[in-house]
This record gives sequence, structure tokens and C-alpha cells, in this order.
Amino acid sequence: MRLCARVAKPSHRYHRRGYGRNRTRCEVATSQEILAYLNEVVDDYQLEPYIRFGTDVVSVHWDDALQGYRLRTSAGDEHEFEIVVSAVGCERLFTPEERKKYESRLARRLRRWRLWLGVLRLYVGKEFHHIGSAKNVKREASARAFIDDVFADRPDLRTAVTPTYPYAGKRQMFNDTFYASLLHDNVELVAKPVERVTAHGIVDADGIERPVDVIVMATGYKASSYLSTLQVVGPGGRDLHTSWGDSPTAFLGVVVPGFPNFYMIYGPNANGAGSYLFVAEREAEYVVRNIRWMMRSHLSAIDVRSAPVERYNRWLQSRMRGTSWIDGGTRNYYTAPSGIVVTNYPEGPISWALFTRARRLLSVPYKRYPALAASSSTSAQFVDVAARTGNSGNEGGGEQ
Repeated sequence: MRLCARVAKPSHRYHRRGYGRNRTRCEVATSQEILAYLNEVVDDYQLEPYIRFGTDVVSVHWDDALQGYRLRTSAGDEHEFEIVVSAVGCERLFTPEERKKYESRLARRLRRWRLWLGVLRLYVGKEFHHIGSAKNVKREASARAFIDDVFADRPDLRTAVTPTYPYAGKRQMFNDTFYASLLHDNVELVAKPVERVTAHGIVDADGIERPVDVIVMATGYKASSYLSTLQVVGPGGRDLHTSWGDSPTAFLGVVVPGFPNFYMIYGPNANGAGSYLFVAEREAEYVVRNIRWMMRSHLSAIDVRSAPVERYNRWLQSRMRGTSWIDGGTRNYYTAPSGIVVTNYPEGPISWALFTRARRLLSVPYKRYPALAASSSTSAQFVDVAARTGNSGNEGGGEQ
């Protein structure tokens, strides 16, 4: 038996801008196709010599004398880096006629543009995640109509799968085969919590045990627990997780006050500002601009100031009001134990891109650390702290 996973969104969202290969056979790509694409990118850009497979980064400690970080790996090695960028991170088959239509490179490009424009339209006016907005009402009605159509003869299943929370309160999954699979004679949907697992099967909350041969854990992940496997210590022994407490925050999901030269890709409140790659590319550009500025100014380190970052995060949380992420009694992975949304960005890709380009206009100054006497310029080295065999994902799971 061969198992195949698929991504949750149209495959163009998982393709890097300017790297136009798209050999997926489906609008929603399979895991094998995504892996093949990633391998092509690694080969074409000759990245493999810079990747350490089978190695975890376990800690990153600031060293004042070094004006940089000492990085320790699971293998017990220690490395020195002036700059650390942490990137650990939160279907429909084409018919033969459609495949023939999209054999043309121009046709594929035009389709991608139409899909991108469709994403941008979601953020014009009141966004679809705002309860009661025209887009929210329309998409919820469409989703409910689809469920009603699939389970027209099975009201029990219709009730079991119909959400009781507002539309977009949890991650939306677009697939036209999953619900239909619940109608198969050899499929039983048990809409009860799992109480425990025994040597022979699974016991639900009603105490009923069902014998099973194989268990597939689909219990989710802790998207709001950023850098959960990595200890980051800044100047003065300041621990990043202690500073965050139960409410991780950052500026644009990239920088945190008190941790100079430390950057994140897809950190707090970066999810939903477009596709994952769109966000990662804008954040990477932001990091590179900072590094170039640092090198031109002959600085050994820079650190974002806390006051403007606090103002930014207050504004960010104010924009969460009225969204399905926090209203309507929704339980999701977007919120921290404190109750605030720490994964999502509420305003869409256009404002996000502008923010990443307007650091100085937004009055987000940096503390400057003069270059060390022994060095006339600052160099930058990058380490991917998620470089492990077979792991091409990100902590947090891509866009909302």
C-alpha cells in the first residue's frame, strides 16, 4: 500500500518567486512533488555543501567578547556566528484536457497570476476572517453548501463534520475527496475524543474500545510555541523564552528587542500575511537589508528598540478584534495560553510587504554596537537550524 500526503493550498503557494518550475500534476501538489521541487532548488543553487543533515541546533548563546553567538549542536559541536537566522518556523486532479491546456508555460504563468490575484482580493475591504464581513459570510455559505451536498443522505455525518465556530476560526482545508471518503462502507467516523490507547485498540470518551492494527497520530502541533526546541540566550544571560513568557511577540515575526543579530523567519504573527514563501522571502529581504546597513556602517551588531516594537504589537492585537480567530468561542492553534493571537497577521500581504520595506519610516531604530577593533567590517554567516534529514517543513505549518 502506498500512502500519499498533499499540501493544503494550491501548489503555486509553495513555489519560490522567480523559480518558475511547476511540474505538479494536481492543483494541490503531493508530498513527493514538493520534495522533488525542493531537491531541484538545492541542486540548482548548489546549497547542499551549506546544509548539515541529521544535526539539531540546541542552543544559541550571545558572547559579548565575540559580539556574536556561540551555537551548539546535538552532536556536541560549537560554532561561532556573528549573525544567526532561525528558520525553524507555525485536491482536485487536473483532467486530461486541463493538463493539455497547461502544457504551455504562458498558460501556467497566467493561471498562477489569476490565483495570486484571487488571494489579494481576499484582503481588499473587510477580510474573510472578520466575522460577518461579506467575504466571511459568502465563504461560510459555500462551505456549508458543500457539506450539505456531500452528506445529503447522511444527516448524522453532516452534523458531525459541520463546525460550530465561525468560518476561518480554524485553518481551512480545501479538498473535494476527504468528505466523500467518509461515505465508504469500510469507513466509520467516531466523533468522540480518544480517552486512551490500549494494547489492542482505542478507547473513546464513552468507554467503547475499537480494535485497530495501525494508529496514525493527527493530533496537531504547538504552533504558538516558537523555537520550542532551541534555547536562545542574549546579552546579560537573557533567555528568549523567559522574556516571552506565554505570549511570544516580535517585530514582523523577525526581530525581538534584547537579542542583537538574531533573526527569525516566520516567527510570531507572521502566518497569514500571504503564502509561506511570500512571507519568508520578504523577511529574508528585510534581514539582508539590515546586514548590508550594518556592514556599511561598520557595526558589529544591531538590536531593535523595544518601544516601537511594543507599539507595533499593540496595534497588531487591536486588529484582531472581530476576527473569527478569537471571537465565537473558537479553540485553535493561533492563540497562546494568555489568549492573544500569536501566530497570525490580520492585515494581508500588501501591508506586510510595505512594513518590511519601511523600517526607518516606521521609526524602528536600532541600537548600534561599534565594530570590534580587530575587524574593519562585519561579515554574515547563516545557519539553518532545521537542517535535518527528511525535514523540509516549518514550525507552524505555513499560511493560515
